Amino acid sequence: MPNILRPSARFALLLVHALVGLVLAPLARRRGQALHWPLIHWWHRRVLRILGVQLRVHGRPALGPVLMVANHVSWLDIPTIGSQAPVVFLSKAEVGQWWLVGRLARRAGTLFIERGDRRHGSAGAIRRIAASLQAGRSVILFPEATTTDGEDVRRFHARLFQAAIDAGAAVQPVALRYPGDEGVDPRIPFIDDDTLADSLRRMLPARRLRAEIHFLEPIETAGSDSRDALAAAAHQRVRAAVVRPAETRDAH
Repeated sequence: MPNILRPSARFALLLVHALVGLVLAPLARRRGQALHWPLIHWWHRRVLRILGVQLRVHGRPALGPVLMVANHVSWLDIPTIGSQAPVVFLSKAEVGQWWLVGRLARRAGTLFIERGDRRHGSAGAIRRIAASLQAGRSVILFPEATTTDGEDVRRFHARLFQAAIDAGAAVQPVALRYPGDEGVDPRIPFIDDDTLADSLRRMLPARRLRAEIHFLEPIETAGSDSRDALAAAAHQRVRAAVVRPAETRDAH
């Protein structure tokens, strides 16, 4: 159903919803997994509803702790994935300093990686991701290391795939698409010099936005010692789901 709320009303609802998340997230974490994940899913689904996002889900999140890897188009990827999968997100450290958004991310249990120090920053992130996987928590990262316009998928950087090998966890590729009338909906990508305010100005007036998430077949890491091969295989599967022949795209 199209969203008939005015942009100002949607913005007010988003702000209130964010404040509710700040209060509930630490309470849910203290009460354990039984409450934490249902609350996280509810919170992300509510964000999608406020924005008028119609989500189509293909496949399902793998059971057990896995390293999920997805293409990265927008901040909207977070509630899209978070509405469906019980995952800990990996984010760049500066997001943790953003007003309100950063506090929400920290309270939800997000892992952070320092940019600019590839060797030491990545080593620490690998240890934290592997520890989360070994503790039974799935983790998701965006191995393109940047957002794109959603028309194609950039090379996946392999360094952080080492965490799955170290933890003996499978890698599940996840493909995100935001269909518009022609290709990708131009209101969705969060690229170049975009700010969150710019992005919201594009999205809030929309009566309807569409999103697709594809949970693809997991890749086992048992016996593998090549993070480059894992990254290449995951990239191939995600790209096959994102980049479609023109006749297939038009049919959707």
